[in-house]
Amino acid sequence: MTKFYLHLFISVAGLFFLPSCTAPGSRSPFTGSGGEASQLFELNLDNGSDSTETGEASPLFCSATDLPAFGKGIVLGSMLYSGNFAIDVIKLPDCDSAYLILAEFNNRDEKGNTYWRLADSLKINFPEGAAIGWPGYVMKGERPEPETLVLLPEDGDWINTEIYYDIISAWRFDREKKRIYEVGTDSLTCMNETFGAD
Repeated sequence: MTKFYLHLFISVAGLFFLPSCTAPGSRSPFTGSGGEASQLFELNLDNGSDSTETGEASPLFCSATDLPAFGKGIVLGSMLYSGNFAIDVIKLPDCDSAYLILAEFNNRDEKGNTYWRLADSLKINFPEGAAIGWPGYVMKGERPEPETLVLLPEDGDWINTEIYYDIISAWRFDREKKRIYEVGTDSLTCMNETFGAD
């Protein structure tokens, strides 16, 4: 029973290993890697542009699910990436897709609510049972890769797996350029933050 509650807590509060998958897909506020139109534009921005390339301002939000494109989505995990950036993974309902979201801190109001602005998002394929390894747990050889998030295959023995060697796909979150890039998986591993949990 203890393992069940630990797993539930991790799923809700931390979610360091989350279902996900990669495929070239829609990007917002930019186009996808194949030049296709962003689905986020189609879903969310009929009342104005969210394009930082045109200099127009994107809407502010407390949670990415405040944006209409993600309003019906399920937040699979979030992390404060630095003092000024956050990463969200949002599963879209009734399909095998999710979004990786890079949000930039904008301001905090008098009630302490934090407001973010969308910096970039990338639509990815999201197969049943796969998992995400968050930045801070990804290594390239002996060197930490603090800007890299990875897709991991399903692991039924998540407590007893210390290091994941089978990396399916990986992405780099570039805070300077405010972009999410797919990167190669050569020599990447991911530590299991829950290893040995009882």
